[in-house]
Amino acid sequence: MRYLWAAIVALHILNIPAVWLRYSPDISPLMSLYVAFFGVSGEGKIPTWFSAIALTVCAILLAIISGCSFRKRDKYALYWVGLTLTFALMSIDEAIAIHELTTAPLRSMLNTSGVFYFAWLIPAVTFVGVFGLLYVRFLNYLPRRSCRLFLGAGAVYLAGVIGMEMIGSAYVSNYGYDLTYGILASIEEILEMSGIALFIFALLDYLEKEVTVVSFRLES
Repeated sequence: MRYLWAAIVALHILNIPAVWLRYSPDISPLMSLYVAFFGVSGEGKIPTWFSAIALTVCAILLAIISGCSFRKRDKYALYWVGLTLTFALMSIDEAIAIHELTTAPLRSMLNTSGVFYFAWLIPAVTFVGVFGLLYVRFLNYLPRRSCRLFLGAGAVYLAGVIGMEMIGSAYVSNYGYDLTYGILASIEEILEMSGIALFIFALLDYLEKEVTVVSFRLES
């Protein structure tokens, strides 16, 4: 886990000049290339692929747990499968930004502004609400430590992908894209990556303590 956290810190240190350069009035082609590689805001960049890979790791770990749950005839096995599919789709979306494609049509259709200027947030918030209701029983089934870790990771991730995205959306709706928005977007990415890293830790912890078929060693 220490290497994962080190990678997150390194990416955000590299992002600091990228944020400033992105909104600089005089930016050279070389500087633009730096932003294209290391800026956390936007899609198709190194931080984006890092997050997509991390989400794929979550999906793989969840698939392992799903398989073990079916072998044990666990009545909550399908919940693990649901999580596996969800994180697999999240990984794909992170890599190719499917959600971004829905923003313009939804904004035009619903005439959204403010916190929903990024209109993809409307189906996202709806999905999170429904998903949360469906998984209440599953969270109660988990061991207390795992439940706390899952909820903590989810809270950090959603604070970024929903909370900070709404703040950024409201800002862009009123003031447009500028350095302040770049800072808000950077905070959002820090929270998202941290939430994913915490969830990977939570899954490894669950595998180590609850799944006897697979042996894992955790290093803090």
